[in-house]
Amino acid sequence: MKYLILGVCLLSVQAFANLQVIKLEETQTETMLFLNNGEIVEIENTNTELIDLAREAHTNQYGIEISKISHNLETPDLVSSIKLIPRYPQAANTQKDRRIQDPLYSANLSQFSTYDQAQSLMDTFNGSTDDDSQCYNRAHMWTYEAAVVHGENLGKLWIFFTRRYIREYRYKWWFHVSPYAEVNDGNERYVLDRGFTMVPYNVTNWKNLFMKNQANCPVVERYSDYEDNQRSQYCYLIYSSQFYWQPQHLERLENRNQIQNRYNESDLRITYRDALTRWNGSIPRLGMQPRPAPRTRPSTRPDVPTTRPEPRPRPQPRPRPEPRPRPQPERRALSVGEWIISSNGVDGQVTGRANEHQVYVKYTTERNSLIQNTRDLAVRYGSVGGFYVGQAIMSTNRVRGTVTGVYLDGMLAVQYETVAGHMRQHPSQLRRR
Repeated sequence: MKYLILGVCLLSVQAFANLQVIKLEETQTETMLFLNNGEIVEIENTNTELIDLAREAHTNQYGIEISKISHNLETPDLVSSIKLIPRYPQAANTQKDRRIQDPLYSANLSQFSTYDQAQSLMDTFNGSTDDDSQCYNRAHMWTYEAAVVHGENLGKLWIFFTRRYIREYRYKWWFHVSPYAEVNDGNERYVLDRGFTMVPYNVTNWKNLFMKNQANCPVVERYSDYEDNQRSQYCYLIYSSQFYWQPQHLERLENRNQIQNRYNESDLRITYRDALTRWNGSIPRLGMQPRPAPRTRPSTRPDVPTTRPEPRPRPQPRPRPEPRPRPQPERRALSVGEWIISSNGVDGQVTGRANEHQVYVKYTTERNSLIQNTRDLAVRYGSVGGFYVGQAIMSTNRVRGTVTGVYLDGMLAVQYETVAGHMRQHPSQLRRR
């Protein structure tokens, strides 16, 4: 239970650029910053310069890095400095529909017949998580791998702590999230929170891990039900699909009608980089099977000789032919106004040339143009490896998609039906349909 001492969603001082200020609240002596990783930190009201930086980060949705004066285990820490971090383009994974505001829309949750089935899936969760990882990244990784590796759709359960609870108990966190499973035709729900327990907990027992007063947490659907009712309750619960990554996405569902219905590769890269102690840079793909467990040697039997026969001499290997060079697509110089795709799958338009190898690109997710190397951009024409832009394809895991661009290194940009944005794929991973 050492993780309970460390806190719900831990923060590293040297955080990634996706750390953001979600909201600010001023008290008589300090200003509280509610961070997107669930933590609450404080700035003394006398430090107006630091508060101005925090407000600027909140207004412009900048990423931040912070340093702390204190490092408390359960109560909010004091901030000594804030560094603003520029934002980078990310692919959108949303759709808009004013008729839908159900966070469980498109979840298509798996139904587990028994508790043991939920336990078996939880046993497969990647346990090599960093102690300083953020809860929403762990939950996103576990639900993603449950879907793409094991074919099981889990939901997410969010617990939001109100100002009333935070102030009465000087609590350090304002939310926590974990995967959950529906068991026995949805009549029971169990939380699979590998960061705190090794077995599935029912919702009440899981909630009481964090509620010191064991208060009842009403279940609501809208983020505003929590945000606008900070005094009447100590906490609230929200059930959502696996695709909602951070609390701001639940808020956007209500305020902007943005429905999260697919995983985003850019978000997944941030997720894996933060969640794992050591990340090798790879993300499991649809249908990928887990590595088989190593075979164990059988115990030695007294009636079987333990000496090994002399090994046969190995034949000399035949010389391998030189590998064929990867076909390089023909590429003309990028022109102003041309639409391209970034290396992480974001659409953009060339707005100018910086030099022979770099151009200015205005991405659909950014306000200003960014300088990009042309080698990192895919063009929306041409062909490579027998595939051409606009061709309907299917992955080796039978996921349908369309070729949308060609990279200079011979890779293809592919838009799959189940993943937002474009994904870099080698031609050998695709087949025509």
